[in-house]
Amino acid sequence: MVSIGCVAGSLVCVVEGRALASDGASTTEGAPAKKLVVHVEGKNAAAIADQITAAGPDGIEILDPTEFDKALRQGGLPTALGAAIQNKFTRKSIQRNLNKAMAKVGADALVLARETFVGKSHDLYVVFYVKDAEVAEVDENVNLGNSDAAQRKAIKNALEESLKPLAPPPPKVIDADAGGNAGEGEGEAEKPEKEKTDSPFRSGIAGYELAAGRLGFQDGGRWFKYSDPISANNTRPYAVFGPPALNLAGEIYPGATSGITGVRDIGVTFDYTHHFALKSKTSQNPDGSESAEFDGTWNRLDLGLRYRLRFGEDAQPIVLGLSAAYGFHNFVFLPANAAAELIKLEVPTVRYKYVRVGADAWLPFGMFAVIPRFSYLAPLGGSAPADRIPGPQLGGAIAPEPIDDTVYARFRGASVKGIALGIDASVALGSGIEVRAGFDYTRFFSSFAPEVGDAFVAGGALDETLELRLLGGYRY
Repeated sequence: MVSIGCVAGSLVCVVEGRALASDGASTTEGAPAKKLVVHVEGKNAAAIADQITAAGPDGIEILDPTEFDKALRQGGLPTALGAAIQNKFTRKSIQRNLNKAMAKVGADALVLARETFVGKSHDLYVVFYVKDAEVAEVDENVNLGNSDAAQRKAIKNALEESLKPLAPPPPKVIDADAGGNAGEGEGEAEKPEKEKTDSPFRSGIAGYELAAGRLGFQDGGRWFKYSDPISANNTRPYAVFGPPALNLAGEIYPGATSGITGVRDIGVTFDYTHHFALKSKTSQNPDGSESAEFDGTWNRLDLGLRYRLRFGEDAQPIVLGLSAAYGFHNFVFLPANAAAELIKLEVPTVRYKYVRVGADAWLPFGMFAVIPRFSYLAPLGGSAPADRIPGPQLGGAIAPEPIDDTVYARFRGASVKGIALGIDASVALGSGIEVRAGFDYTRFFSSFAPEVGDAFVAGGALDETLELRLLGGYRY
């Protein structure tokens, strides 16, 4: 007889068969039963677990499935292993912990399986270990076909031979008349049905994590230009590429372990970038006079809230994030010589403060993931007061001086809006560990309403930045 116990939260199933007494004049007395742990992840985990156990022999002892779940956690592994099942390199790094979990529950063998859907292909990655082994006897991707019959046959072909050694040796037959007894009243104790649990927190799994952090390097550039510049002598375009940067970003979900719907998926996010070695200079003046040289500050910060939504299979869901944040983006020129001091009101210094509203997604493909994102940026603060808009140049001076050194304080009726978009590609290196590379593109566009007599005259401006990045991350 074969029976199965499953826990939905971890999708772990443990299989047991037990030799029962016969109704005749004899009874059986066999060797200790073998123990098998079946760990399946995917949309149809329970049905696949049934088919795996059907491919094996009778006589396998049942275990409490929650004990293996607990053993995984105690060994530092999430109960949903995700892409680690398919990734041989990742599995090698957690093999010791898997063996410890098997030993903890007394298992003789372990089947790991992960169901995936890629296009029209329905596959099951299957791994089979015996106790204390470092190399899997079965380590392959199985196509499940398009029917239950094809699915059962594919699973049986992959695992039947490896599961056969778990069968106990033939039992010794004892004659009941010689003092043997059939053990009246003995039988398989009915196991209580396990409650389905919906774990609100799964360490290392995108969409269920308590916290995640990323740190890495960036390189980037900025391009600023005016549209319809009339006062061409003081509406200078600007371009730079190359200043390196450090980026630190992450999110934390304080209610992730609460299990309260809605609360568990609200997170606090931050993203800070600081560029270094930013220096700029004007081209050589025709009269041979000194070029203007500037040091610079380029940094940005977003601090806000994110709500996550999960779709698809529990073990590796698609995650949609909706976010709102306050942020700033500064690109400031600091005069480094006397020539620069004279034109400090002509270079494109900006200090954007804005509200960012956006969406992002986590799209998993096995051990890989793609993370696209898009945001609308609504700058805070209005245009400069009309009585502070710079007027005609009198004796080389501007009257009055603008309220600050930023571009938008020089132009009448400045209206600024912005968008940001980006995409990262991520690869999992271990449980919760990732490396990702990608880019962020930010675009601020503005329009002005100049009047006759203004010192700075243009129709508008376009301010673009591009940041390329390589980050290491960990989610818990």
